[in-house]
Amino acid sequence: MAIPVRLVKDLIEFSDIIPDLQGIGLKVFSYGKIKNIYWLGEDIIKSVEIVQYRNLESYFSEGTGDPVSRLFGRTNLPAEIKFFINQEEEYPALFVK
Repeated sequence: MAIPVRLVKDLIEFSDIIPDLQGIGLKVFSYGKIKNIYWLGEDIIKSVEIVQYRNLESYFSEGTGDPVSRLFGRTNLPAEIKFFINQEEEYPALFVK
């Protein structure tokens, strides 16, 4: 099965929008792993907590990467993250232990 998102080593690459003064927003790419999934009920996601790495060079050389926890609600969850929600067995490196 082809993966419809880009993986960078053991990180998920996802697009993100940073608001600007004109209200348009700047599209950037972020890299992270899934930390926790919070459920409202069966098959209904409440929110997903990820660990986002801001410094990829130090992540790959030292394993640190300046990690930041970030919470996405179900309405603003990037499709790239949503794709891996139920695939921890197949892609264990993409999840924080």
